[in-house]
Order: sequence, then C-alpha cells, then structure tokens
Amino acid sequence: MKLVIFSILLTTIIITITSCTNTTTKDTHEKTYTIDTSLLTPADIAKADIAYFDTLCMKYLTFPPVNGHSIPASQVPIKAFTIRAEDLFAALGVSDSVQHIYNNIRVYFAYNQSQNQFKLYIVPVLSADIADTIPGRDVLLDHSGNPIPRPNTPPLADRYVLDLNAPCPSLCDVSTPLMKATSHK
Repeated sequence: MKLVIFSILLTTIIITITSCTNTTTKDTHEKTYTIDTSLLTPADIAKADIAYFDTLCMKYLTFPPVNGHSIPASQVPIKAFTIRAEDLFAALGVSDSVQHIYNNIRVYFAYNQSQNQFKLYIVPVLSADIADTIPGRDVLLDHSGNPIPRPNTPPLADRYVLDLNAPCPSLCDVSTPLMKATSHK
C-alpha cells in the first residue's frame, strides 16, 4: 500500500514539474508578429495612389499666403506624417516599454481611383529622429511582410506597404464631435 501511495505521489510530482516546466518554457519564448499578407499593397500601386492624391490636392486646394509669404510648393500638400512609436503606444494605452524594432512609422496620404477610396499607407521607418529632424528611411516589405534590408531591391512591384486602415464614416464613431466637424452648413 505504501508503495502504491509513493508511486502515485511520485507520478503526481513528476507530472506537476513537467507541466510547470513546459508552461514556463512556452511563456518565456519571444513572441513574433506575423503580418496578414492581405494587408499588403504593392509599393508601385501605393506610389501611384500617393501621386494621384498629390495631384488632387494641387488641383483643388488653395493656400492663401501666410504673413504675406506664399507657401512653398514643396510643402503643399503634405504627403505623409512620421509618427513616433511611443505616441502610438500612448494613444492605445500601451506601455512604451513594449519591445519593438522601429521607433517610428510613416503614414502616406493616398487616393485609389479604382477603389474610389482614400488610403493611409503605412511603413516602418528606420533611424528617424523627430526631435533632431532626421527623416530616417522608409522600410518596405517583401511579399510575406518582412522588412527588406536594401531599399532599392527588389523592383518596386515586388515591395509592399501596409494598408491597415478603414476610412470613416463606415467604421467610425459618428457621435464624436470630431466626426461632426465640418466647414459647410
């Protein structure tokens, strides 16, 4: 009887240790994020959409002089914004101690004619520093969503950007005062 109890106790201890060890090992592995490839847009299409948005802005927007000085053509329209990762984390309520590879992203304004839809194309940015006005370099992705280390290879059609957005008002809180902001009455 003592041998049976001892065997059961020993087996229980071994199972407990084994299951704890497996859980601990599993939890300590670094997790990786896999990009859903349906969210990738070929960079040549994004470039055309960005250029079309630029054309629309230049055609339909007028910018009055500021303090008697005209706005330089290079600043009209704004093509993109560089956003710090810590600012995104703050907006999402995520700790800025979260491990990340890039410290910035860039979002490009675009308009896709075939979809009749505005776009914000998103790319990671390498070595940017907003405080020191260092623009950094856009990181384009391969067909699997992995960063391409050399920016000029492969051809633009084989490089990708992220299209992670859903334009409003179809997926937005229409009750927010920001959605109700309008210049026309």
